[in-house]
Amino acid sequence: MAEGILRDSSGLERGQSKLELREALLPDRVAQKAYCRWLSEQRGEEIRLPSGKEWEKAATAPKGKYPWGSAEPDAERANFSHNVSAPTPVGVYPAGDGPYRHCDLGGNVWEWSADRYEDVEDRDVRVLRGGSWDLSADLLRAAYRGRYSASDRSSLFGFRVLVVPASLGS
Repeated sequence: MAEGILRDSSGLERGQSKLELREALLPDRVAQKAYCRWLSEQRGEEIRLPSGKEWEKAATAPKGKYPWGSAEPDAERANFSHNVSAPTPVGVYPAGDGPYRHCDLGGNVWEWSADRYEDVEDRDVRVLRGGSWDLSADLLRAAYRGRYSASDRSSLFGFRVLVVPASLGS
């Protein structure tokens, strides 16, 4: 497993853009792969969706089941349970940042991982992580895995990219 840096879908970290950062919304599997290929070419780095294990490592606090630790989700840490009723810009909830300072790993939008969901026959079913703006607090746990067809599109789904440092490239 290559380790890397999880960034929002623009490839930027909080504070690096003059525009609002948002996870990419409504992409299907084909669009995700195309975006990662395009961004890899633009930046000269390997960029891809994280595996479920990579995503979970980035989202698991040393102590606790949520990215920020053991405190229960609230309106200061995450966008969930319709507290905003729509996706929000990346970085609105700094109290909810993960152990490596990644933003919005709990709530906002479900994030696609590169993994296929193993317990179903349909090979198109993929793993989503992190919960979303319309789901309850228990689904924001770092270990929770959702599943949907990779061709599904929804305002509940988005993705985050992993930038693989050149020294760790595959």
